[in-house]
Amino acid sequence: MAHRSIPSLPPLECLVAALTAARCGSFTAAAEELNVSHAAISRRVAGAEAWAAVTLFERVGRGVRLTPDGQRMLGRIEHAFAIIDETADLWRKPRRRSLVIATTASFAQIWLLPRLALLERAIAPLRIELLTGQQNVNLAAQEADIAIRYGRGGWKTAYEKPLFQQETLVPVVSRHHFPEVEQHRSSGTMAQLPLLHNGDSAGWRAWFGAHQLHFRNKAADRIYGDYVLTLTAAAEGLGVAMLSKPTGAPRALHGQLVEIDVRSATSPLAYYVLADASATDSAVSACLAALHEMAAQTDG
Repeated sequence: MAHRSIPSLPPLECLVAALTAARCGSFTAAAEELNVSHAAISRRVAGAEAWAAVTLFERVGRGVRLTPDGQRMLGRIEHAFAIIDETADLWRKPRRRSLVIATTASFAQIWLLPRLALLERAIAPLRIELLTGQQNVNLAAQEADIAIRYGRGGWKTAYEKPLFQQETLVPVVSRHHFPEVEQHRSSGTMAQLPLLHNGDSAGWRAWFGAHQLHFRNKAADRIYGDYVLTLTAAAEGLGVAMLSKPTGAPRALHGQLVEIDVRSATSPLAYYVLADASATDSAVSACLAALHEMAAQTDG
């Protein structure tokens, strides 16, 4: 890149004083805004006029107004300042105002939203934005600061830790649509009912396997891609769903679901808290610590 000589410019304070006087309409008001004396404003404006070789202001009563030359010159100076500011914005680090947590809508509804206000207090004055959906976000590309995913782990992120110490599964049905729950409280008769799957059959396979029972898919079974939807289907009498503890069920379903079998099983899947290298960020670190503390209280 060819090097050019730096143009001869007046002190920046001279141009700032002239622009402020033009906006305020008087040297006195400009002096008050810039917290300097009236004489200082006069000297600085004089310096800008000497540099431009034009008269920038004319007196009008107790104020001043721009001359035609002053309007043209200061208009271009103001435009140049705006370009400089916009250019600097390209390299300025944006001030963090929020922290983004990505998770599924069902987990946000059941567990995260009821604790969101408490979580925000842990990272104040930042706010938390929730990014919900089934799609896994790219933490390395900074699509989110933290992700809470459900699975077997091994996502190869800088930070990966189970949220809960252990998650257990219990089969539940609608209290209202299955008044004969008692007669189904055996694995043999329960297996004849339609089973509701959340995404896949991993939960049901784990439960049947834990009790040395044979698992098989049936034509009457239903598959849903969302945990809350699966539990809602159970509450509507469409079959038996697998409730995960300690996350539980939405408040709206409390009292509508009952355990059809008292036996439980350890879930092969778990909620994991993930973060990229940005976990070194103090706000991210504080949020991670708060999430695990709340999860420990849920476990308890």
